[in-house]
Amino acid sequence: MPVVDVAWKVVKMEEVRISADGQLHHYKNKATPGILYFLQYTCKLDEDVTLRSILQLIDNANLYDVLSPMLTNSPTWLKEYVDIGLGTPVEDTDEELILSWGAGVNEDYNDKNITELYDAVNIFSVKPNDPSTYSIGFTPVNEIVNCKVRQNNEYIVADDRLDTLQKQIKYKDSLPAEEQEPVELFVKLLETKKYFTLYNILYGIFWEMSFHGGPKEKVERKEELVSRIEKIDSGDEKFVSWEDIKNKLKPGE
Repeated sequence: MPVVDVAWKVVKMEEVRISADGQLHHYKNKATPGILYFLQYTCKLDEDVTLRSILQLIDNANLYDVLSPMLTNSPTWLKEYVDIGLGTPVEDTDEELILSWGAGVNEDYNDKNITELYDAVNIFSVKPNDPSTYSIGFTPVNEIVNCKVRQNNEYIVADDRLDTLQKQIKYKDSLPAEEQEPVELFVKLLETKKYFTLYNILYGIFWEMSFHGGPKEKVERKEELVSRIEKIDSGDEKFVSWEDIKNKLKPGE
């Protein structure tokens, strides 16, 4: 058998999918009980999969003691979010949740002579006819549980090194004001496609959802930030402008 055929069969064997009813499938078989075995398999989402489907998958697998520390920063947060998402009635929504990749090249934190490649799965919500994207970090899970979940397989590696950023700032500032807007500060090093594993999908969703803690901690953190915003609006807080920061990043200064 030619090598290319073997490679093709391996790829097909390592593909699973999630259906709208919260089940994991491998070929024509339900694979939910074996979710841990399939975490590193490439995973696709059926067209009508929503966040509720993902929550139902976790609940159907019933492996909270193993999955919660893997997908959140707590042994209990995963079940807390699933229980709220599946147990609280909500209205339908036309918003969607988009899974995407963020990747870049940067200097090592401890040694600037070492360059590292990093990537991570991001998830954000989008609204119809609105170019803006919104974090789900502070959104109650029951408010987005009926959002469809989509995968964006575009994989762009940006040059995040300080030296490159400084050069781009200097170049952009050298242009006439009317020509500066299209110039991006972050240079693209690579543009391709990368597919999501089951683990990528689950981790991307639940890590972002629990970024500020469990449901209770999230409310407390949100109240803290709202208080800070009110202080800024009232003039009680001092802040530094982007222009000041940009000037400090310029070479030779």
